[in-house]
This record gives sequence, C-alpha cells and structure tokens, in this order.
Amino acid sequence: KPIRCKFSPTTKMLMTCEESGRALARQVLEKRREEAKKGGRAMPGKESAAPPAFTTPIAQAVGRVIGTLCVVTCRRGDASAALVASWVSQASFAPPGLTIAVKDDRAGEPLLQVGDRFGLSVLAEGAERDALKYFLKSFEPGVDRIAGYSGIKMLRGDEDEKKKKKPPPKKKAEDVDVTPDVDPELDVVEEAQDDEDAFAVLEEAASWCGCVVKSRMECGDHAVMYAEVLVGGLLDNSATPSLHYRKTGMSY
Repeated sequence: KPIRCKFSPTTKMLMTCEESGRALARQVLEKRREEAKKGGRAMPGKESAAPPAFTTPIAQAVGRVIGTLCVVTCRRGDASAALVASWVSQASFAPPGLTIAVKDDRAGEPLLQVGDRFGLSVLAEGAERDALKYFLKSFEPGVDRIAGYSGIKMLRGDEDEKKKKKPPPKKKAEDVDVTPDVDPELDVVEEAQDDEDAFAVLEEAASWCGCVVKSRMECGDHAVMYAEVLVGGLLDNSATPSLHYRKTGMSY
C-alpha cells in the first residue's frame, strides 16, 4: 500500500528517504555477500561461486583505462549532493559536452536527471587529498555534503567580466524613484542572495565546468549522463589534472 502523507515533502525530504533506502539495500547486499563467502557458495541468483572478478584478463584490461579525478556537485531546490567521479570524458565539440558515469546507488544520482545542472571540479594533482578524504567518506542520509566542505565557492562564469567592468555609480537617495510597484532596495537584495544559477566549485581545483544534463542512459549498474558545458574556466593555470590509475576494471 502507498504511504499517505498529510504534508508536502520537499526535495531534501525525498532525497533523505531515498538515501536511507539505498543505504539499507547496500547493507543487506553486503551481509548476503559475507554469508555466501563464509559458506563457500554463490550469491543467490548465481549459478556457482566464481573466482574474484578483478583477476580476469578482461578486468585487468579494462582497469588500464585511466580517468580524471573530479568532484560533482549538484543542487535542486533545498536538496544538494556531492560525489567523487573518475569516469568522466569529453563527448562533443559543438556544443562542448561531456559524459559522466555514476553508480546507481550513489546519493547524488537522483539529482542528475535530464535538465538538472551540476558543477564539475577537476582536481589538481598534489592538491586532491583533502577533497578525496572528505567526499569519499560515508555520510548520514540527508547531510549537506556541499555546505560541510570549507573549500567551496559559488561561481556563475562571469566573474572575470565583473572584475573588468567598473561597478555603476551609486545613485543618491533623492535620485531614486520609489513607486508602490517598485522597491529598488528589495531588488538589490534579491539579486545578491539569488544563487540558483551558481555552481558549487572547489577552490583548490585545477578547473571547473558548469553543466546541464541533456540525456541519460542506463548502463548496467551505472547511469551515463551526457551534459552540455554551459560555463567554466581555469582556477590554476599551472596545475595538471589528478589522474586515477587502477589495476582492475571491476572496482574504482
């Protein structure tokens, strides 16, 4: 039977519920794996116990495909999420686009639907330790991963242009026309506080991109998103991307 609620759940509430369900599913699956391993039998649904997947030639070959370590930050309404991604690749020139693969049990996956926007911070070699330590740890369902990291700044892509342009001279109080339909002070406050179009970016990253998901494809235990890059830029001209080397293609 469906669960009936006498209130309108927010996006954050729904995300917390989904994260809790996914966390429970992972715990159950892990317990079943441990029990099957101790009993020397295959997991339910498997014909027979197989050797560790990472030892197969295919796994070793796929593991030689390297990736760039990135942090994906996504927000929708009052909900937000952040995750480490290394399966990122450029996918198109015009418009500039990229693909990103995210496991279907990751907390941020529900916020990466078609039309959702996200920030991509390309980690710099030698400066990735703090970000990886923070974003790879386990979080309780509903925790704001973005707000909890001290090295986050909000970018819109026009910061350089703002620096070049001089701010317009402030009008004197007597020069401002205030009508019942227009409140200039209120407009200024709303513009300063409005960050819905901004992207959460790591300050220590080598570069960043602000993207919007254009299409999705379910691929086994991952979802692959094609995203158009709307804005972006270099944060450290001298930095090189941090690369992720693996020995097997069956794990991160």
